[in-house]
Amino acid sequence: MTNRHNQFEYEEESNYDFDTRKDEVFNLNNLVDSSDEDEIIKPKKITKPPVSSKKTSEKPKTPMNTNLDSLTWSEKFRELQDENTRLRKISAEKDYEIKYLKKKLDEDKTLFPDGPITNEVAATKIIDLGKKCRELTAQLESEKTKNLKLTKSIKDLENKMDNMDPVKKSYDDENKENSLKNENKELKEKLNSLTHNLMELKSQSEILKQDLKKAHKVLEKEVGEHVDIKSLLSGQTNWKGRQQQIILLQNKLETLKKKMSLNESNFGSRLDDDDLNDTGFLMNETRNNKAMSIYSGSAVSARTNFDRMHMDDLKRIERDKREKIDKLKKENEAFESDLAKMKEKADSLKVRVSVLSNENKTLKDQVKTLLEKGKHDNELIDILMKKQNQFKDIIESLTVQNEKATKEIQEKSVEVGLFIFKNFLFKTTFY
Repeated sequence: MTNRHNQFEYEEESNYDFDTRKDEVFNLNNLVDSSDEDEIIKPKKITKPPVSSKKTSEKPKTPMNTNLDSLTWSEKFRELQDENTRLRKISAEKDYEIKYLKKKLDEDKTLFPDGPITNEVAATKIIDLGKKCRELTAQLESEKTKNLKLTKSIKDLENKMDNMDPVKKSYDDENKENSLKNENKELKEKLNSLTHNLMELKSQSEILKQDLKKAHKVLEKEVGEHVDIKSLLSGQTNWKGRQQQIILLQNKLETLKKKMSLNESNFGSRLDDDDLNDTGFLMNETRNNKAMSIYSGSAVSARTNFDRMHMDDLKRIERDKREKIDKLKKENEAFESDLAKMKEKADSLKVRVSVLSNENKTLKDQVKTLLEKGKHDNELIDILMKKQNQFKDIIESLTVQNEKATKEIQEKSVEVGLFIFKNFLFKTTFY
């Protein structure tokens, strides 16, 4: 009876009202004082039951009484040990509350550096905290209901699985595993194909770039180093290509041929004039000689004299004509050989012009195709880079959301722990 009476007294002393405990926990102005902290930290004194002196003086100790006393003292000792452990738990919980409230005080000081928080602000904060506590309790209850529903559904599924045949279970498990494996294989194959396509596109773009460089070099060799290819393609320069130069050379050849034909005709007319002059000269001389012979009186003597006098001149004239004819023949042969060479050159130039024009057309087509392929490759690379950046942004946003969710879960878990702790304190004080 005495033990129960003492325990009841202790409970009456340590049993605070719940509203006053709330005020002690959330009243931030009172927590600043050191006296309140000492009151929170210091445990209550345990009132030991008074030892009755009458029993010792009135009745002598018998063996039964000693056994009863030892039992009561052992029970008291156990009760005291239990109370001591309970008080230690309460003190640890109070220390935790004090630390939490100190953190809150520091946060409030950082938020309000001008001065201490007024009672109105504290009251609004208490109301907000009460609302949060209610919301958290409602969330807890909803979570509990969800948990119960899920546990029920899990139990139902377990019962169904137990009722099912082991063959069906194994078959379903195998089907699931096979489907998962197939999905993994398909995803891996898709990944490998995408990477392979990317590598092929990169290699093709490099090959196309090299082909472009080669085509530019060939064009520079054909056109010249100091010629701008872009201006040639646009058609804004006065540059003449190989074909145009060949056409100009052909025109020059035709003009030269015409001049040659004119020179030959003029040379032939000159030769005829020279022959006529020579024959006229000879005829005049013969006439003069005849006249002289008539006047001299003998034709035979005149002929012999004429032959003797003008034989050397005739020989000299014939020699000069032969030399002129030989020279003209040689010059004609040289001109003909030059003409043949020029014709061969013109034919070779025509062939080369046709070959170069075909090569130029093919090179232009290749350049166009290469430029188009380069544009398409650049567009593909830009699209892939954009997709990569989008995936990076999505991953970063997901990581940020995950961090926020973890922080919110931690804060909610702390608040739920505090709420459970308060409920536990309330239950321990009343029960």
